[in-house]
Amino acid sequence: MATTILLISSINSIAQDGSLDQTFGVGGKVTTRVASYQAEAQSLVVQKDGKIVVVGYRENLDNDIVIVRYNENGSLDTTFDHDGIVTTTVFRYQYCKAYSIVLQTDGKLLVSGFSSFGNNLIIVLLRYNINGSLDTSFNHSGIVTLAIGSYSTHIYSMALQRDGKIVVTGDTHTSINDMDVLVVRFNIDGTLDKSFDTDGIVITDIGNFIDICHSIVIQEDGKILVAANKFADLNVSLIVMLRYNSNGSLDTTFDHDGMLNTNIGFGGIPWTPSNITMVQNDQKIILLGKREIGNDAYNLLVRYNANGSIDSTFGVDGYVVSAVRETGYRENFYALNLQRDGKILAVGRRIVDTIGFFLIIRYNKNGSIDESFGEEGKAITNFGNAYELVRAAAIQNDDKIILVGSIFEGNDHFALARFNNTITGTINVGDKDNMFNIFQIRFIHLHQFILIHH
Repeated sequence: MATTILLISSINSIAQDGSLDQTFGVGGKVTTRVASYQAEAQSLVVQKDGKIVVVGYRENLDNDIVIVRYNENGSLDTTFDHDGIVTTTVFRYQYCKAYSIVLQTDGKLLVSGFSSFGNNLIIVLLRYNINGSLDTSFNHSGIVTLAIGSYSTHIYSMALQRDGKIVVTGDTHTSINDMDVLVVRFNIDGTLDKSFDTDGIVITDIGNFIDICHSIVIQEDGKILVAANKFADLNVSLIVMLRYNSNGSLDTTFDHDGMLNTNIGFGGIPWTPSNITMVQNDQKIILLGKREIGNDAYNLLVRYNANGSIDSTFGVDGYVVSAVRETGYRENFYALNLQRDGKILAVGRRIVDTIGFFLIIRYNKNGSIDESFGEEGKAITNFGNAYELVRAAAIQNDDKIILVGSIFEGNDHFALARFNNTITGTINVGDKDNMFNIFQIRFIHLHQFILIHH
């Protein structure tokens, strides 16, 4: 395994927002080889000491969970399992993927995902000590596995409550042809929390076919917000947000029954699943999605009030649509982050004639593009590879922005890029740790919207 790294002793003290941070790796970028075959980075956290922890998976003889920890300058942290890289095999010769990582207040790391076991997929939850070793106080081995029923389960997102309890979300098959939204809560020691719907497990059927759920946010009041898609068939889907009380029951103050359906159509063509959600300090909710029609690519931002109604002060009637209308050119978003000043970062990739780029677009609080960031509101970088994929982003305590993803060049690498970013003035910091990713959204009916052409 190898990491590309260059330490630069001095830089210009004033750098434009959206420019690469020259103090990080080589020209603001770091790549780390973690596999000889397929590997993907999926999520990251930034520790209080500035160290950066990335989680993902690799496919070798065994399918391993991979965690890499970097020093603040992008070099591998050799205090983390001696070389900065930890790999964990949950079951030998089994399919295993990790999608989410969360930092506990004591510095321990929680990782969630799913693994094959027999003919089904089951929940996997792991806890690591600060040095990268598995925490044996967590279910005696550092690993919790849980099968839901007799069919397969996928876990894509995780959140940590203020009391230390762990909430994961995804979807589970309740029959061969039916899949429902799943929320599971664990106690700090890894046991199921039986104060959450009596057994720690909540399954919600929001449609009569396939329901897919990829994200979770814990609100300030302890309520649990998840976002999902409800499929009427393989081609037709609705966005559904669900809000649960802390005991696992649906919150009936949220659109009367705890489930908010948003039918967002645009010319009769559905939006593809790929969305992010986050909750602002004022408890307004932002969703992001994407769609491709022929040579056109669209990204969507929607903002809701805390009660689930559309926030008409955002964009036009609550919506912002960014359109790319060029052959061989795509921009798709995969993550959202919120700055301390309320500005919104949409993170993803740009594709130009099959060449991939890491991409950030910054929006003002009202949904307009912030043209003071990068070039006309956008910052991009490239690692020189045809296939580059961004999965997540984090904002450091100094407000710099880190993007993490993967590049593929014969063998697979985790890839990070760090961008300069400054925030000035008096700001209500709020809870910077309470922002998590989703990856699903659909359908849009927009008769009025902000349309930004490229």
